Amino acid sequence: MKYFVEEDSTLSSFLEKKFTKKQVKQYLKNREVFVNGRIQMHYQFLVKAKDEITLVKRLENDILLLYEDRDLLVVDKPYHMLTVADTKNRENTLYAQLSAYVKRKNKKEKIYIVHRLDYETAGIMVFAKSEEIKEKLQKNWQEVLREYQALVYGKVKNKDTLQFHLKENRAMRVYVTKKDFYTKEAITEYTRIGFKKDISFVNITIKTGRKHQIRVSFKEIGSPILGDRKYGRKDAYKHLYLYASKLVFKHPKTGKKLVFIKPIPDDFSALM
Repeated sequence: MKYFVEEDSTLSSFLEKKFTKKQVKQYLKNREVFVNGRIQMHYQFLVKAKDEITLVKRLENDILLLYEDRDLLVVDKPYHMLTVADTKNRENTLYAQLSAYVKRKNKKEKIYIVHRLDYETAGIMVFAKSEEIKEKLQKNWQEVLREYQALVYGKVKNKDTLQFHLKENRAMRVYVTKKDFYTKEAITEYTRIGFKKDISFVNITIKTGRKHQIRVSFKEIGSPILGDRKYGRKDAYKHLYLYASKLVFKHPKTGKKLVFIKPIPDDFSALM
């Protein structure tokens, strides 16, 4: 739910016009209130006219539910969570958590995977509630706008297109190589939006959806992503500084344009 402030007031006064005092306190305690894209937990926080206030639902394991209707679920995936099960982890996955969430409301309800994010990557993802919706989304997936933001080492160019051919070895490590029958082309566009202390803040648009595409491409130009222990440097950062920041697509049934934007995480802001 999204609201816009009409006149200066406290956050509590604004929200209590729409919800009970108990509900407001619970929203704030659960870190489910965003003011201009930042989590706000203070009851008497001052909001100004034209400020944007967004309420989300925080599920188990810090999963943010950004949008839900009869056909779709849009969520903010946390760092260090698998999208789907592998041989080692079958329960603590995004798919398992969301399946349990919908089944608590309706035992017959299911969710279907449309796309994936790496275990190390956080950000916006969409899930379908039927096979039909899943197929419609995947059929038109090339029309979906997918943007990422990342912190990378070094001062990269103001703007560039990274175009490489990728291959995966037996150790499941992706690398850049010459074009042949087995390689997959990866096209990554980026714009530098900030630079401080040998770290560039970049906005990324992917034109292809290859495994570890962004991470490998920035490694190849000598500017690996902060916290990337697989393809980058052995630094002290606790997570990969890469997140899926924007997802724009047409609703498969209504045709309405849906736009989802993830606020800049606090630890990104702190470094920049």
